[in-house]
Order: sequence, then structure tokens, then C-alpha cells
Amino acid sequence: MVRALEIQNMPAVSKSTDDLMEKGFQLAYFIFPDRATAVQILRNAMRKLKVQRSREKKRTYWRDKNMKRKLTRTVRNDDDALQWLIYCESTHYEKQQELAGLQTERDLVVRYIKHLVQMTTAMSSFYVNVGLQRLLHNYNTSEAQQAYECLTEHYPGTEEYRRIKGVLMKHLEARFPTLKTCRVNHGELRFEVFDRQEEWADFVDDCLGFFTPWSTSQICAKVANLGSGTVTLSAQLFGHDGHGAHGDGAEACRCHMFIDPLCYGWLNARIGLDPPHERLALPRFYLNSGTEDEDKDQPGGSQVRILKLTHEEKKEILDHLAEEKLQRQENTGTSLAILVDGTECARVDDLDGGSTQRCEIQEGAKLVEIWIQDRNARSLLATHWIEYTEWHGIAEAAAEVALGNGRKLSLELVPAKQGNENTGGASILLTCHPMSRLGGWVKSMQGSVWSRRLPKFAMAFASLVAIVGILGTVKYRWESVRQQATAENLSKELMREKAERASLQQRLDMKQDSASFVAYRLTPEDLSMRGSEGVKEAGVSLPSGAALVILELPVKSRPTSYRAVLKSFLNNQEVLSESSLRPVPRNGSTVVALAVPASLVKDRKHYVVDLYSTNAAGRLEKIRFFTLYVEKK
Repeated sequence: MVRALEIQNMPAVSKSTDDLMEKGFQLAYFIFPDRATAVQILRNAMRKLKVQRSREKKRTYWRDKNMKRKLTRTVRNDDDALQWLIYCESTHYEKQQELAGLQTERDLVVRYIKHLVQMTTAMSSFYVNVGLQRLLHNYNTSEAQQAYECLTEHYPGTEEYRRIKGVLMKHLEARFPTLKTCRVNHGELRFEVFDRQEEWADFVDDCLGFFTPWSTSQICAKVANLGSGTVTLSAQLFGHDGHGAHGDGAEACRCHMFIDPLCYGWLNARIGLDPPHERLALPRFYLNSGTEDEDKDQPGGSQVRILKLTHEEKKEILDHLAEEKLQRQENTGTSLAILVDGTECARVDDLDGGSTQRCEIQEGAKLVEIWIQDRNARSLLATHWIEYTEWHGIAEAAAEVALGNGRKLSLELVPAKQGNENTGGASILLTCHPMSRLGGWVKSMQGSVWSRRLPKFAMAFASLVAIVGILGTVKYRWESVRQQATAENLSKELMREKAERASLQQRLDMKQDSASFVAYRLTPEDLSMRGSEGVKEAGVSLPSGAALVILELPVKSRPTSYRAVLKSFLNNQEVLSESSLRPVPRNGSTVVALAVPASLVKDRKHYVVDLYSTNAAGRLEKIRFFTLYVEKK
């Protein structure tokens, strides 16, 4: 299903926006305690907030129409979206400081926990569980499994816990090259840790408090008031609705339970695990001598005092966003740059062509940014959030964005597979092509002076006509594609059947050795002897050299022709059908012979044969059916 990506717009200036900006600044300054840099981080995150929010709301509608789809991740509100975008934007400034060797031990501890939360909350609560329990703490796989199953009533296998732990460790090693690994009990690979973990416990709680999803603050009070009862913990906390918007809220709250220090400690105590402080496994960062001694006597360093945003700083951020909005409206655009988590992965220079570009991404990637560029400036046009399955990596997705001048960009995510397993990574396919005339007309109408002067009901009617036309076009194309696919499948099936028949006829004509053929007479179900154990079906034993089995089907009368259909018993799927079969005398009775290539039937499987004849009205009528059990020697 293709969903349109929203174009950037400046967030509305209101008290809620003002409060959100203040909250965002507090977080940015905690992560990177430099005022000018924190303001810049907030501004960059606010730039992407509106498009991210619109993107999420569109996905809510789509998911509610696919109730059977397994929950992947939470649909974020403004608070959580800005919180995550601040994590993402701060990484650029963190790496710059680290390249200059100016980071402290306190900086790296904050960034390690932040990166772990940033990476896992973008995927699902299952990743959060593995990251927090197995990497920030040293609970083993069975303990992490116990906590996750108690909270969610979902039951992934132990191999999924180990696979995701390996994926997360790989990303953490790439982000923090100063980490070192070692082998512990049973050869498990883990990071080397600080000797005195208890000295960091309070500071780790401070970090987790900042990084707990902002939208879930009410969960702490709910947990405090939980009774024992017989209802499961999952039902007590989240109710029984596991889909749609309520399911999204439940997923965010599950992340909360694994991140928030108080709720996380409560959960572990409920299921009998050691307190988190006793199982802390904060890794040790090997710094150069110039930075290793800073704040050595006090883990976490001195308390960071964060002042509020000034009126001038807020105005500067909002003015900058308004200026960027004007630049986007005036940008005609000659090329596109596609960034994944801040790193360019593809460039599209021909916006009029239909060629497809491809780039590969690894599991853990989160945000796709689409930047449009002309000769003078580059502007952020749209973003796409990479979706994840619950524990099997990146999910497939498709989206599109209008580029102006009757063009659009189609983006498709195709999960990478090795054999029958999803390896977690994916390919991004990018194609620029012309927009449909109707779609282009709707886009042009949305920005025209005429449309703004029309009465509201007239614009609503025009939009309705456009939507009906688009839906009709999409339905027609979908039906055409479906019918074409059905015709191709039928054609392939016919060709396969003809090939089998030709091979069979060739074998019969050549009068192969009788050892290549076996014949069995089946008893129709209406004549089968039924005992205490039910129907005694026919057993068909195929020798290793048998190429063909002849099923003799007894009949009562002698119509001119019969039709026989061989089907699998369990899923009722047709294996072989044969028309125009003639009755022949055989051993004192009349039978219809159905020749079945041995390659079409499987060992130790049950099958059914339906036999039809033509009635007086000239229509096929089912007259008998037979059951058989195949064994191959």
C-alpha cells in the first residue's frame, strides 16, 4: 500500500508548542551540555517534527485497516517524536567532539544509554527489552525472556533474543570504538565493564529518567496502584486490545516499563529477579590520558544545571523554521539527496527519468530524509520512518512524495532475505516518474489563489471528486493487476499439466518396463467398511523405481466420459485433474483409470479423489470420492 509522505510545515506557535520546545531544550542540554549546541540540536529536531507527526497519523489509519498485522512499533505523538529526533540530531555534534578528543567519561555514559534507547525504541519494545536487560544490565536470556513474556504475553524463541543482542552490540561497537569485548560464562560475548558499577547506579537512573518516553508519564501512577489479582500483568496495564491506536499506546507503555527506573525495578521484583542496581553492566570506555581523569572522583561528574530557553532563543528557532518554509516553497529543485540517519546513501539527479536507484541499509536504521536541491540551496522536503516487525527486523513499506512540476518520488523498502529468513537489513528502491494528471491537478489546486478564495463547500466538493477519481483509478489498476496475475498463474499451471501429460504419454507409448508402474484399485467411500476406528482408507505404496501410479476408480454405470480430480486432504489443494476419462472393463468390473506421476504425490500424505460424470442437463455432477494414503519406499 502506497502512502503519501507529508511536506514540511512550520509547527503552530501555541502554549503546547512553547512547552514542548522547553522540554526539548532540557533534554538536548542534558545530552550535550553546551547551550549554543543544545539550541541548534533543538532547532534541527523541530525542523523535522511536523512532517514526522503527519507521517505517524497517516500510519495510524493504515494500521487500523490491517488488524491482523503484527504490531511493530508505537505511533508517536508530538512529545515522543521530538524526544527521539533530539536523540538523532545530537549524534552529529557528539561525534564531532569525540573526534577532537574533548569528551569525558560522563559524556560517553550518557551517549551510550541514549544511543541504546534511541536505537531500540525506534524498533519495538522487544528490542528495548533485549537492549536494557542484556546490555545495560547483565540479566541472562532466560531472565529477559521471563520479563518480556510476563509484560507482553508474546513468546519469541531464545534464538531471537541472541540474534538481536548481536545486532545491537554490532551497532554499539560501530558507534563507540573505545568499547572492548570479552568472553564470560559459557563463552558469551559481552562488553568489558567498570569495576565499581554501584558508583554509577544513581547517574544511570538520571539518564533513564530523561530517556523514558515523555507520553507515558502516567504509567508510574498506574503501576503503583496495581493489585495482585488473577488478571495477567499485560491485561492490568494495557487491557485486552492489542491492535490499532490502543495497541500503539500499549507498545509505548511497554517501552516505558523497561526504561523507567522505578517501573523497571517494580517489574523485576514482581517476577523475582534481582534489582537493576545489582545487575548493572555499564561498559567501560577506554579514553586517552587527557580525558580519563576528568571527574574521576565522581561518576557522572558534577550536577548539570539547565537554564530555561530565553524568549530570544525561542524566537530565533521559530524565525528560522519560517524562513526554511519559504525557501521550500520557492525551491524548484534539480536533484534529490537521500539520507539515512544523517548519512547520504543515494542521490537522484534526473527527476524526470524513470530509472530506479537502489541503496542498502542495515538493521537499526531509522530515519530516511529526502532533501531537494537547486542551484542555490538545499531544503528538507520530507521524511520517512523505517518500520520494524516485532523481532524480525525491517518491515517492507512503500511511500511517495510529490516533487512539483508534475513529478513524484516513489520509495520502496524491500527486506533482505537469505533463504527463508529475514536478515534484518533492507534495500531502498527510489524511482522518479510523472504524477498522474488528476493527482497533479489536485496538488496544483491546493496551492492556488483560486482555491483559497473558493467557498469551503466548493473546495470540499472538488476534493471529493478528485478522491473518488483516484480511488476508481487505483481500484481499476489493482483489479487489472490481479486479473493479469491470475491469468498468468492459470497459464503456468496449464503448461505444467500439459508437460506432465506429454511426459506420461511418452512413457506409455514407449511401453516402459512394468516395474516403473504400479496400479491400485480404490474403494469408494460409500462402499468402505467402517469399524470402530473409522474409515479404512486405501494405502498406496510406491516402490523407489515407480514413475507412475494408476488409480483404478470403480464406477456403477457407463457414461460416455468422467472427470477425476486428485486433491491433498488437509488443504484441499488440487494436485492433478483429468477429463474425458473412459470407463474400461477390468477384472470383472468397470473402472476409470487415473494415471498419476509419482513425482506429484508426497510421502506419508493423505489424498482425496473426486469423480464426476455428466448428468442429463450436461453439467458435471460429483458421483463418488475416494481417499488414499501414500507411502514411498
